[in-house]
Amino acid sequence: MINKEIFYKVILIDCNGKELEVAKFLQILTGMEKTETRRIVASLPCVLYEKLDGEACSYIEEALDFYTAKYKLEPVSDEKEVYEVDPSVYPSKQVIALGSMVDYIGKRSEFVSIARKYDFPKNVSLNDTPFLVKDGLAEEQAVNLRQDLRNMGMFALIMRSGAEVHQVKKRGFLAGVFAR
Repeated sequence: MINKEIFYKVILIDCNGKELEVAKFLQILTGMEKTETRRIVASLPCVLYEKLDGEACSYIEEALDFYTAKYKLEPVSDEKEVYEVDPSVYPSKQVIALGSMVDYIGKRSEFVSIARKYDFPKNVSLNDTPFLVKDGLAEEQAVNLRQDLRNMGMFALIMRSGAEVHQVKKRGFLAGVFAR
């Protein structure tokens, strides 16, 4: 169990055949180039983070558990050093689709419907996971988007983000018809 108030050292031990997915997740998480993240994943075991706060560790833990990767989280801070999240630094949330739990006919059209509802690109390959679905969401919108994705069989992760919050505007029926 992760204590969100202390720092951890994150060590990636083995990807269990999911090297590409873990590398893509690290690319989304860090903004590093694809070749750099693949090089990291190819040279296991390796230290991903020397000192990462507990909240960010919980995001990484959830993703690595989904990919059945082996990792170790070692506490590196003492009890006197407590981490507190400044809400002005991370005002919004981002949603990352980690993978598909189930495939069915009509999944693509349901994804396009969700993309229209939350105003994000529809031309994403659902098999090319993980991918960033939407950034700059308010907490409630991020939770609703994750639930919509889970309802269609996608495993999604909500992470904090430094982007500004952009409210998703509800469009009327005619706006949706003429937007195509």
